[in-house]
Amino acid sequence: METDGRFDTASAASLMQRQYRTIGSRTISYFDTTAGTSAPGPGPDRTLVIVGSEDTLTPPSVGRDLQRGIPGARFVVVDSAGHLSSLEQPERFTAAVTAFLGALPDDD
Repeated sequence: METDGRFDTASAASLMQRQYRTIGSRTISYFDTTAGTSAPGPGPDRTLVIVGSEDTLTPPSVGRDLQRGIPGARFVVVDSAGHLSSLEQPERFTAAVTAFLGALPDDD
């Protein structure tokens, strides 16, 4: 996402839109359908802690500690990514979140 050392905002925007279509639409749909119902929303068994392997702001050890404090939470480290893992390794990030969402139980 750099062009001659400069951040390419158009590429970043396009990437974020693709990620939204892959991940966000399912998440928003889930929250829209559970709003105002007794269906479980985010909670211990519906938590994904995801960090970049090279993240110095919230390193994997901090993410692991967070995950340990949330019963049933899942933990993923995105290789070769820092704090902005969704932008630095979009395919890996998207795959991790998509796998997590796909493993959630249906609440029918």
